Amino acid sequence: MTVAVDDDGQVVGTCHTALMGEEHPCAAHIHDLIVDEPYRSHGLGRALLDDAMSWCDERGVDEVCLGVAPLSSRSRQFYELYGFEEASLLLVRSVSPPAD
Repeated sequence: MTVAVDDDGQVVGTCHTALMGEEHPCAAHIHDLIVDEPYRSHGLGRALLDDAMSWCDERGVDEVCLGVAPLSSRSRQFYELYGFEEASLLLVRSVSPPAD
């Protein structure tokens, strides 16, 4: 995990990347990329993502994946500008059975 801190040493961004097993569609997965709202649009997310990609490259990873909510247009745009492409569809269902 990579963290970014402000001048006071407070964590303002994190990126958690992990190597995955052979059953996973990609060799590495970015689980979380979080930047506190006041620090967005200043290059911090890109710097964290660059660090994650370098970490993967150092380990010989050829492909990285991540998940993003379909309605999160700001996040989708960020990742698409970075070169990520939609590659799969995730189906979700509530744990409670649907009402008849």
